[in-house]
Amino acid sequence: MVVCLAYCSRNDEKRLKQLGKKDSKQLSAKQRSEIYEQLKQFCTFKWAEISAADINKMMAEMNLNDIEAKAMANLIKHIDADVMIDLPDRYAYTFQKRMETFGVKKFEAQHKADENYPIVAAASICAKLLRDKKIA
Repeated sequence: MVVCLAYCSRNDEKRLKQLGKKDSKQLSAKQRSEIYEQLKQFCTFKWAEISAADINKMMAEMNLNDIEAKAMANLIKHIDADVMIDLPDRYAYTFQKRMETFGVKKFEAQHKADENYPIVAAASICAKLLRDKKIA
């Protein structure tokens, strides 16, 4: 599992929008790589990788949604900026409670945020690129 955080300055939001809202699942590996190289010029990325073995160990104490939320929380916990998350849970309230459990209260989450927010799409592209490299 790879969870990624992408951020850029407000001044670079226009450049980000020019790249467009790209759904990482609809891009080829080559396209993701090319877009990521452009994004790295003005975006910063942080990510957490959780191996299958670690997931199996952690599932003795929590479910997969909790593992993902914990990884996200660890990435955004110390970020002093607006945070938008592609909502992984069915209900926003459930995800809000998960994140609060891991010490994060200030964020927004929406289903399909990667389709509506270029910065979320950027994080998704990075996460899929890193995951693909791990499996290859």
